[in-house]
Amino acid sequence: MSAQYSTNLRTQYYEPSSHVANKMTTFRLDKDALYMPNLRILNLGYSVDAGSLSANALAGHYGCIHNIRLMDGSRTLSQLRNANKWLSFKNQLGKNQHKLCVDSPNNGAQVGYVLDSNSDVQYIPANGTTLSDAGASEIATSVLDLRHVFPMLNNVDAVDCSVFQQLRVEIEYESNSAKAGVSKSDATMTIQEPTLAADMVVNDAIASKMRSSAQKVAQWDEIENDVLFIPAQGDKGSAGLNKQSFSGVINGFDGKLVGRIAILKHSTAPATECYAANVSQGFGSFQSRNYNNERLQIRKNGTNVFGGNGVDNDGYKSLLLWSSWGDVCVPPFATKPGIGSDDADAAPTNDSGVFPAENAKQSNRVGGADYYGISIEDTINQFQIEFDRDCYDNTGYPVQNSAINMYVFGEVRKQLIIKDGSYSLVYA
Repeated sequence: MSAQYSTNLRTQYYEPSSHVANKMTTFRLDKDALYMPNLRILNLGYSVDAGSLSANALAGHYGCIHNIRLMDGSRTLSQLRNANKWLSFKNQLGKNQHKLCVDSPNNGAQVGYVLDSNSDVQYIPANGTTLSDAGASEIATSVLDLRHVFPMLNNVDAVDCSVFQQLRVEIEYESNSAKAGVSKSDATMTIQEPTLAADMVVNDAIASKMRSSAQKVAQWDEIENDVLFIPAQGDKGSAGLNKQSFSGVINGFDGKLVGRIAILKHSTAPATECYAANVSQGFGSFQSRNYNNERLQIRKNGTNVFGGNGVDNDGYKSLLLWSSWGDVCVPPFATKPGIGSDDADAAPTNDSGVFPAENAKQSNRVGGADYYGISIEDTINQFQIEFDRDCYDNTGYPVQNSAINMYVFGEVRKQLIIKDGSYSLVYA
């Protein structure tokens, strides 16, 4: 199917060349065609077998994407592993009003906040955020601009299938409702069969001119990631303080030129730790928790990145995040362990300008969107992370002591070199 909107461009709508329900979708593009780089996935989303459920507040409908790849035959041009994790973070980059009015309605998330008439912080959807029931005639879906997951597309003038003659897009799905962030962990998901939209250049003269003038070298920052597992720590018990000091090495960036990194701290057991009686708590399985008296130090190529004790102050952490990634839309106290002097496990006394209390305690969204952002701008030979935290009494606030999957996403410099109708991909 296609739609002509000028004499030069035509939007082509591609149905999947293969679709394995709840597992994988593949799209194939036309050989020798020339496309604009704004490829996008339409009708991305899923239905559930129970009513009044919602997609994850941070990931939205993107929670169902586990991995996504741009392939040419057997060659990987660009890919994003753990795509839903990255997109839950990327959904928060930008200004509050734009998130509230534009991005969140488009992606099914609930990012962007207002003060309601009770002085509570809330996300107030324009058109609701409820997922469609299985069997509904119309399924609530979202659009994914592939430039958000394939940065290569931001740095090429066009996508030339006379060079990439077997171009395809592959999506691997996450159909476990807890890992996808559905508001009920035992819901059954049915992932919608999506559509690929691509703007094809149909004017032969313009296509020929674009090919002859296209850049022969393109450079971009690929989003790659590695995961560091931090084990659970013990209860402080009657003896009082129990501090965890952890050090680990990740190898995913070795030998690569790395720009900015973002560190997300996710639960290793979302179904049990991010849900209560199968109902999502706070930001659910995509929460990145602020831990008690945490400290981070990075050793790059044998040298500490930060002076002194490292990053041991929440204000300094927020400053680093903003200075590396720009505006980040997080609600009040989402990057703090608690509100003022309130105990996270006790009745709150500070209740104005914050999320409303839940079960006579602070909202679970307090301390639930806490990230590290750092500009590295160096070639990595060794990357070591040191992380400390203090434990709580397990009977009071056990999630603070739980094991962590620390996802480290980094911008890795890559190059595409085109010569005589063929190409090579290299790390810069």
